[in-house]
Amino acid sequence: METKKISHDSICALAGVDRESQHKAVVAPIYTSSIYRMADFGVEGEHEYARVSHPNRSHLAEALSEMEGGCGKGIITASGMAALNLILQLVQPGDWVVSGHDAYGGTQRFLDALAPRGLFRLHCCDINSPDPAVAERAMALQPRLVLLETPSNPLLGVCDVRAWIEAVAKTRDAQGRRPVVAVDNTMLSPVNFRPLSLGVDLVWHSTTKYINGHTDLIGGAIICREPDLHDELDWWVKTMGLGAAAFDAWLTTRGLHTLPLRIRREQESAGQVAEFLAGHPKVDQVFYPGLESHVGHELAVRQFAGFGGMLSFELRGRGGQKTGADTTAEELKTFIYAQKAASFAVSLGGVSSLISHPSTMTHIDMSEEARAAAGIRYGLLRFSVGLEEPERLICGLEQGFAAL
Repeated sequence: METKKISHDSICALAGVDRESQHKAVVAPIYTSSIYRMADFGVEGEHEYARVSHPNRSHLAEALSEMEGGCGKGIITASGMAALNLILQLVQPGDWVVSGHDAYGGTQRFLDALAPRGLFRLHCCDINSPDPAVAERAMALQPRLVLLETPSNPLLGVCDVRAWIEAVAKTRDAQGRRPVVAVDNTMLSPVNFRPLSLGVDLVWHSTTKYINGHTDLIGGAIICREPDLHDELDWWVKTMGLGAAAFDAWLTTRGLHTLPLRIRREQESAGQVAEFLAGHPKVDQVFYPGLESHVGHELAVRQFAGFGGMLSFELRGRGGQKTGADTTAEELKTFIYAQKAASFAVSLGGVSSLISHPSTMTHIDMSEEARAAAGIRYGLLRFSVGLEEPERLICGLEQGFAAL
């Protein structure tokens, strides 16, 4: 009988299971040891020093690599930003880094902080634009690194990853190297998107979000398509000490067990919430790739297996501009404190719903000009849909609208 390819559900359910041999524990224990015995004089075993590797990181890395279609190895970091820090070790002073102008605020802050120090040169552009000239102008710089994020955070823009890969394939830097393409896959997870299958070199995650899914730890991950790139970045983990601790890796693996189930429920509810918001008179725009009205909907249908549990919407201000630009702080506070659908907090991807205000939270370090260029207006709210019934979420949002 032909062996059926293992599903994401099974990969997640079996992550770290039956890996402990001494006592035959079904679930792997937390390995708190900082050191491991040498296999022989001058010969390391599978693990030597916990800063470099330990079993809990390996269990999680192997499962994520299998889900993403990676090289069989993975890097588990202390945070999503630690993962980005490792990726940036691929560039040197003078190299160009290309990134989206509406990327996650932490990514934008990090890039904006490092570029002026001469560690690299930064080119930000609308990576979601269907105009091929956007990628052509970026490739004319002969970049070393291209950072893509799709859907983007917080505007849920959809980037044509395949088109970027085609543009990158024609490009070489001064040393004759093709640019490295990295995709932040935090928003969809490998359940809904596998960028490596399109020719991307690596993906990275803030495992804080969907992969863990319980809003109780900070973590990150990198999965590479080729072993050589993995080994280069893994050397930097050893050198910089950015790997995750045993308890965090173990807890993330526990969260991973239910990832496909959570994703399916959350995106089903997100679709219903998005439809409700799209028809509400006190909402200007809804940003959700699952809506047919979304500019990237057709591309999302072709590129993704699902639309995810994240959406954003613009609260209509009394000024009536219908852009979310004239919404006041008073109106936002009235809505946020009256709604009963979600906790007012940063982050996303947890089992309970969260609502945030990008302009004063995740993207506060961007200048007003940069936020305007990216389309992040003051009236924009980001909504992470959790596992609550969609009817409860819609009722809770309506309480906020009623208070306006």
